[in-house]
Amino acid sequence: MVSPEELEWYLDECLRLKQKYPDVIAGFDLVGAEDTGRPLTDYLAPLLAFQERVKELGINLPFIFHAGETLDDGGQTDGNLYDAILLGTKRIGHGCVCRTFISPIPSGGGAAAFRLIELLLAGSR
Repeated sequence: MVSPEELEWYLDECLRLKQKYPDVIAGFDLVGAEDTGRPLTDYLAPLLAFQERVKELGINLPFIFHAGETLDDGGQTDGNLYDAILLGTKRIGHGCVCRTFISPIPSGGGAAAFRLIELLLAGSR
C-alpha cells in the first residue's frame, strides 16, 4: 500500500519517463491487491494535480487503472471502478466487480453507463 505522498513520487517519475521516452510510456496505472489497499479517493489530490500538470505540458499521459479487481463486497475499495471512470481512465484492468455495477444502472444513466460497459469490454480483450 502506497501513501499519497509516495504516489506523488511515482506520478513525477512517470511524467519524467514519458518526457524522456514518449513512445514507450502509454499511461499511469496503480496495481496491487485492491481489496487490501486504499480507495482511489484517498489519492484524489495527487491524481488531480498530475492530470493538471500533464494538461499544462500538453502531454498525452492518461490513467489506465486496474480497478474493480476485488471480489470483496462492501469493502472500502468497492467504488474504485466508478472513481477510475470519473478520473478519466482509458482502460479498466479486469473489472471483476462489473456484475455489481452494470445491472443496477439507474434510468437515465446515459453516456456514463455505456462508457462503463465499453471500458469493461475493452479491458477484457
